[in-house]
Amino acid sequence: MNMTHQQLDNVISMFKTPAMADEFLHLYDQLVSRWPQNVISRDIQTSFGATHVNSVGPDGTTPLVLLPGFGTNSTMWFANIMALSKHYRVFAVDTIGQPGRSVTRTALSPTTTSVWLAEVLDGLSIEQANVAGFSLGGWIALDFAIKHPERTKKVALVDPAASIEPMPFSFFLHSLFPMMIHPTRKGLQRYFRWLTRGNKGMNTEWGQSMVLGILNWKPQPPIRVSPFNDEQLRACQAPTLLFVAEKSVLYEPATAIKRATQLIPNLTAEIVPDASHGLVYEQADLINNRLVSFFQE
Repeated sequence: MNMTHQQLDNVISMFKTPAMADEFLHLYDQLVSRWPQNVISRDIQTSFGATHVNSVGPDGTTPLVLLPGFGTNSTMWFANIMALSKHYRVFAVDTIGQPGRSVTRTALSPTTTSVWLAEVLDGLSIEQANVAGFSLGGWIALDFAIKHPERTKKVALVDPAASIEPMPFSFFLHSLFPMMIHPTRKGLQRYFRWLTRGNKGMNTEWGQSMVLGILNWKPQPPIRVSPFNDEQLRACQAPTLLFVAEKSVLYEPATAIKRATQLIPNLTAEIVPDASHGLVYEQADLINNRLVSFFQE
């Protein structure tokens, strides 16, 4: 990573101690080093802080912006980046306020995520992009497509948090203590096993990195997202691909698919079989093939 001492100090300042930052950033860099060659890492200055972006893939195609879920960063696409970057110039973003290499100046909220993402695209000189988001990133992607149709060519939502239906009480019950109130290594590991039905297919180093990030990142105000109303979903004019995991803890799959199909005008939706909220790596081949095909159409 070609960072100035000041940039590195700014990143380290987001962690509870410099030692914690070193451990996390070492794992982060190890994961990115296994991406295809010629990854370019940039810090895009926005009014919300410096947003770290890892880009890779051929130029000359419509840019593909990847947005991660809550508590993680661009390294979460470890099972997808190789396939996607063969076809597209991929820009994988570390969301402001989440453990990663971005530096928060002002916390994001549901009303400002689209402003932040527009500023990131401006900083990358991208006028229009395909956008794919997982979990919280899925909500941010859909919100951006609704508010900025002129800048969104297509949008893919991978088990998006809260976007279609309210998340069940059981999700908050399982998440509150280990994620918000008293995170511990054992508690987080147990939580992720519940979230992903056993972590099948998870990269061990990435799992460790996610635990370290949540444990060591200075607490940030969460982005409290909620489902979009009927009018908002109808306003999404971009061609949209929706994945809901068969064993999702966020939705009853058939109910979510039904509402999305009724309201989002140009929607392709499917329930991903034998998959939990970890579907991006549990069913990586299926997800990758569908994404490549969708964005090429």
